[in-house]
Amino acid sequence: MITKSAESNENFLNLLKKWRGIERSTINITNKSMMKVDNPLILALMDTIKRDSEKHKEILGLIIDGLEGTTVITHEDMGHLSEFIEKHAEVEKDSVEIAEQALKHVRTALPKFLLTYLLTDEKKHDMIMDGLAELKAKIMTPG
Repeated sequence: MITKSAESNENFLNLLKKWRGIERSTINITNKSMMKVDNPLILALMDTIKRDSEKHKEILGLIIDGLEGTTVITHEDMGHLSEFIEKHAEVEKDSVEIAEQALKHVRTALPKFLLTYLLTDEKKHDMIMDGLAELKAKIMTPG
């Protein structure tokens, strides 16, 4: 008996396509909502949601494309990735610490909410960098 992985299961692919459709809907809803708003803060927050949904839609498309075809990552690609990981680490090495320090000083709800969001995003960047380094190690290890 041959067992298929989740990635080769048609249901899995359909789930990803449905999710991508949801992200597309979120983008459309956000665009329409933004046309009704003048407040720069509310617009910025809505735009953040929209951009996240655009990224999600793009990444889901890459996964779907990879499942329906072949994605090749070269050694040159890995070199660029290594350089990016190193430069990102240099530039943002203090951002989480600074955000945590800033949060200790903030008392009002709105700045606290926004700083907490930024801190979460910075931690997400760290998680992405760790994941990319792990991916690079797996791809570069023969076997």
